[in-house]
Order: sequence, then structure tokens, then C-alpha cells
Amino acid sequence: MFKKLKTLRYAWNNRHNPECAEDLGSAFWTFALTLSALSMIGVGGYGAWIFFFSGNITESEAVVPQAQTLSREALKNTLELYETRRTNYIYTRDNPPTVSDPSR
Repeated sequence: MFKKLKTLRYAWNNRHNPECAEDLGSAFWTFALTLSALSMIGVGGYGAWIFFFSGNITESEAVVPQAQTLSREALKNTLELYETRRTNYIYTRDNPPTVSDPSR
């Protein structure tokens, strides 16, 4: 292992030389593959931990409470508001405002 570190140190110090590119490339890919393998193992372990050991949630905590229902009056007001917006949109679409160009 120490011999590889000496070789890697030599390759890094002489990284401008083409003969050191293979050592640097090998070190890079070893580091990248090791990091990705450790990441996958960590994510899989965390997922397994959550899947198998998070069973202490009671059923009452898992159920979402029901939202308050709207009254007919509030629903009717909301629908009237949308109808008003629709008619205003149609009117503005059919009769665009005439605005003079400020650059002229």
C-alpha cells in the first residue's frame, strides 16, 4: 500500500509527464468506484433500516385527519368568482387595450 502511495505521489508531482497518466487515471477510477460503491451500500443500508426498523409508528399517527368540508355558500361564491374572472378574460382577449408605444 505504501508503495502505491509513493507511486501516486511521484505521478502527482510529475503529472505533466505522459508516462504518469496511467497511474493517475487508475487512482482516479479506483477512488470514483470506491466512493460510488460505498454510497450505494450506505443508501441500501439506510433504506433497509427504514424498511425494517421503523415499525413503531402507530396507526393513529399514519392516518391523515379529514379536512373541513366547504359549505355550499362558500363553494357557490368561489364558482361565481371564477365565472367573473372568465368573463373578464374573454372581454380583455376580445378587446385588447390600446397602449401607445413609449419608445416612439
